[in-house]
Amino acid sequence: MVFTFFWGIKDMLLYCEDFLPRFKIMYEYPILHGNDEHASDREKHVSSAVAKRGSSAGASSTELQVTTILQKCNVPVIKVNGYEADDVVATLTDQAVQRGHRVVIGSPDKDFKQLISQDVHIVMPLADLGRWSFYTMRHYIEQYKCDPSSDLSLRCIIGDEVDGVPGIQYVAPKFGRKTALKLLRKHGSLANLLKAAAVRTVGKQHAQDALTKHADYLWRNFQL
Repeated sequence: MVFTFFWGIKDMLLYCEDFLPRFKIMYEYPILHGNDEHASDREKHVSSAVAKRGSSAGASSTELQVTTILQKCNVPVIKVNGYEADDVVATLTDQAVQRGHRVVIGSPDKDFKQLISQDVHIVMPLADLGRWSFYTMRHYIEQYKCDPSSDLSLRCIIGDEVDGVPGIQYVAPKFGRKTALKLLRKHGSLANLLKAAAVRTVGKQHAQDALTKHADYLWRNFQL
């Protein structure tokens, strides 16, 4: 297997020794968080969410040591000021796929699941296996019963406590995961679902009322 491999530098020590030697890596890129002095638009929108889950100000001594070693070994470390590492990884992944590469993202961050496709896999810790392993489109569909392209929309609806994103069930208790999955399978994305709900009935009355009354709430989750 030949891959372009992106990984967050904080995760490197967890899996490089165990996993990377098994595969032929065409390009390997550690990704760092950018500095905060030029905050991105996204970061301005999510300041309250970041405050809820805590902020990692500055690089740790371990991170600095690892970065120094990589640079001395002529391994390119990518860092874009004003942007988080996951945003950079997502952009580079899209560019690599467009150029015909297959991509592996090494990270336990569940946010990367929305990038999974036939050409994009994740290497992450799987508790049932007790080790790092591939997480592919097949794994995603088995776990969530929907396409990875709907991952962001699903979390916008049902929420994500780790990232400080409140689910719609807090304002519409009858609107749960089962309803969200059913509607996303039909409409594909949050944007399509809200557009449809604005002009016609898309589901049971409690779901219809929630989508029309709390559309701004869901769009705010999308920004988070």
